[in-house]
Amino acid sequence: MNIKPFKLISIYFSFYTISGIVVAMFFLFGGIMLAVFSSILLYPIYPKQVEYENQSIRVYHRFQGFLSHCCSYEVTEPKQYFFEKHLGFIEIETEINPNKTELKLNKGKILFKHEVENYNIENKASIVVDTIEIKPN
Repeated sequence: MNIKPFKLISIYFSFYTISGIVVAMFFLFGGIMLAVFSSILLYPIYPKQVEYENQSIRVYHRFQGFLSHCCSYEVTEPKQYFFEKHLGFIEIETEINPNKTELKLNKGKILFKHEVENYNIENKASIVVDTIEIKPN
């Protein structure tokens, strides 16, 4: 009728052992089936990685598995010290480089400023700043 505390702890720590075994099998044998299985197994314990952070916005890399496409991010707004308000997910064409990009929150939309190489008529490259307005979904 009830679960003993020792069983809960053993169930929790079994995730780490099973995921280590699955990842080791993935590197040894390869294959798409083990990649999908390990993505499903690692999803609950995979840590969030902060890609960009300022006073008004925090952007995390969104984990979608090992075979996911590029540049999907989760956007949150820091509240007080420990809490965050989830604003949504964004998908952009380039990776966020903290030194060359700037993200701002403006009326529920995100202003994404980044540097882009621009080619003129003489085929000379120049770097310009491009601004994209993104609405998180």
